[in-house]
Amino acid sequence: MSEPKFTPGPWNADGVYVCDENDSEVALCDGDNWEPNSYLIAAAPELYEALEAMLDLVRAENDGELLIAHEAKAALAKARGES
Repeated sequence: MSEPKFTPGPWNADGVYVCDENDSEVALCDGDNWEPNSYLIAAAPELYEALEAMLDLVRAENDGELLIAHEAKAALAKARGES
């Protein structure tokens, strides 16, 4: 599995901006749903790490052949820009 190429977390929602720990802008959210979108985007690094950990556990317990493992792999690949 390759390393992610996104800006390392943690990220925080700061109004319409999502910023990294150095207050550098990671994303700008606008439109009707800017606030919930900014919270979701700010959680992305933690969600990515949690999904990787879950996938490791599924692989260890079930040989990684469960449907959730395939879905998790696809989501992680998408986050890495591989799909």
